[in-house]
Amino acid sequence: MIKIKELDIVGKILLVVLLIILTYFLIFLILKSFFWPDINNVDVMIKHMTEFGNYEKDNYVNLITMVISLTIGLIIYLKFLSKETENVKYNNKKRNIDELKIIKRVLSKDERKVIKELEKTREITQDSLRFRLGWSKAKISTILSNLDRMRLIQRKREGKTYSVFLQKKKL
Repeated sequence: MIKIKELDIVGKILLVVLLIILTYFLIFLILKSFFWPDINNVDVMIKHMTEFGNYEKDNYVNLITMVISLTIGLIIYLKFLSKETENVKYNNKKRNIDELKIIKRVLSKDERKVIKELEKTREITQDSLRFRLGWSKAKISTILSNLDRMRLIQRKREGKTYSVFLQKKKL
């Protein structure tokens, strides 16, 4: 049996549409007993459901039934959609982490140290990074330039130094 979590977005939308239709018929069956207690024939009931304008009661029942079923469908859809976007965000974040692990394998030992520090701090000035690692200005500048060329980090000028942070990927 297929689980709802495993459905793609189109499958979820189709499931919500089916639920709206089923909800409409269920609510109509409940309301019909209040407005037309004498209707027991399915053909007559479907005629009342599909023919608008013949009876004023029919219009009200159809309107109430549609509003309720569409509201329920919207709530269910939004619940599915919010879970779908959470899953996409989680998968993108996980993919970024996996990509960074793969990239780290080909970096030099010093470049990996810089990336590790940036993962810890998220954003740091070039001078602070230099003091944390105990390297010269030239060494830190060369390594950061290489990482910047590889588009792994970004540097933003702040006075006489740079603010350094990991590159934000667009997925």
